[in-house]
Amino acid sequence: MTAFVAIMALLNRAKGERIQDLSGMASRAPFLAFALTFALVSLIGLPPTGLFVGKIYLFYGAVQSGLWWLALAGVLNSFISAYYYLRPIRAMYVTTSSQGERGSEDAIGETAETPAPSVGLRASLGLSVAGIIVLGVAPAWLIARATEAAQTLVP
Repeated sequence: MTAFVAIMALLNRAKGERIQDLSGMASRAPFLAFALTFALVSLIGLPPTGLFVGKIYLFYGAVQSGLWWLALAGVLNSFISAYYYLRPIRAMYVTTSSQGERGSEDAIGETAETPAPSVGLRASLGLSVAGIIVLGVAPAWLIARATEAAQTLVP
């Protein structure tokens, strides 16, 4: 959810929808860029994010069930996905002097000034980033609730 909300907010400030159009967005919309960065890092499965913990449990469960090949495929997929998730992060934080394939068109970040993100948008992104961190640092509460829920399903 964090990634989708952050990318929608960034695209509202941009002219296009390509990854290169996010160039320099970290200096023009630092909070939105940080939220998207943290969401993408979480999707890669790096600590201290909630999806890191989720992937550990998922891969551990696969190995414990004798599906080591499935866990290996998941780990390889995580490495491959890192390439795709790191591209927008690089575009936001590393500005290039060339304008790429667009020629004379302006990059997204060079559009007319747009209003700052609303308080509601900032609050929802802040809460979702905080949730990602809390689930990565202290997942015990959620794991206990999930275990209780799962135990009600088995006789």
